[in-house]
Amino acid sequence: MLNYRNVDVRYFLILILTFNVFALTDVVKVGLFDVAPFSYINGKGELDGVTFKFLKKLETESGLKFNFTILPYARLVDNLKDGNVDMGMFYPSSKNSGDFIKLSETLGNDNIIVLRSDISAKALSDLKGKIIARIRGGKYYDEFDNDDEIRKVDSVNYAQSATLFLARRVDGFIIPRVALRYLIHTNNYRKEDFSHSIFVNHKKNFLHIRNGLSEELKKKLEIANIEVIKKYKLKKLEDLL
Repeated sequence: MLNYRNVDVRYFLILILTFNVFALTDVVKVGLFDVAPFSYINGKGELDGVTFKFLKKLETESGLKFNFTILPYARLVDNLKDGNVDMGMFYPSSKNSGDFIKLSETLGNDNIIVLRSDISAKALSDLKGKIIARIRGGKYYDEFDNDDEIRKVDSVNYAQSATLFLARRVDGFIIPRVALRYLIHTNNYRKEDFSHSIFVNHKKNFLHIRNGLSEELKKKLEIANIEVIKKYKLKKLEDLL
């Protein structure tokens, strides 16, 4: 004969154990910068992008729970500095030294400068006097970033940089190769319009964390970063496009 009292007790115990499992899962507030194809809201209203995809794999591997929020790049940096988010993934900058912790080197990007076909240039030194669009606040390479003779025009995103370029309002624009591939595909651009370029560098992103994050969480994130890259044989973010 079925003992309903025992069934109720078992059901109650299962609920308690389930609650405890979720309660014991550490939650990490992760900030994403709102620039496609790295992290953005897609046509279905869902988070998407190569950085987001990588961090979702990191979440699974670490056994942690990530709560994602998407912000303009400058606000992400400020939120990490103020402790309103626990982690972000982006290029390191000496400007932010001490504001938060540069935890682990992770997947990076090949950065290039796309130029008009009538501009003859093989190196950054050939771009003096030229007007190059860049993402506002973006840091790519000291030789480019700090050269005042290369005139810079700030853009909101890479799509705006491409628009300025196609309208011939700038001589070129700096962009990670993965972002250029994404732009050409999503906008049905002609590849030949962007075929003239010079290689700038391969720059690694880092996992950055807020000051004060526990040593236990740091270790879990560091290990998961290594394991995800190894498990999926990833060399750069472009592999996740």
